[in-house]
Amino acid sequence: MFTIIWSTVLYISFILGDGENMGGIEKEVKGTAKEAMGKTREEVGKAAGRPGLEARGKAEKEAGKAVKEMGKVEEKVKRELK
Repeated sequence: MFTIIWSTVLYISFILGDGENMGGIEKEVKGTAKEAMGKTREEVGKAAGRPGLEARGKAEKEAGKAVKEMGKVEEKVKRELK
């Protein structure tokens, strides 16, 4: 199960690229994928007793949340300007 989730998160991240020229919805998706990848790394770090990996996962999870929120704001602004 874990391997399937991890593979899916990596695939989504690869497909979306580096995030340049993305609209708000795409940023929300990329942020969600990054958040999921961070959560996975965090849990693996906990299970393996690797605090560095756990910390990296937490940071990645928070970065994903930020990207997702930025996408939501962009979409809201876009709707307001129409």
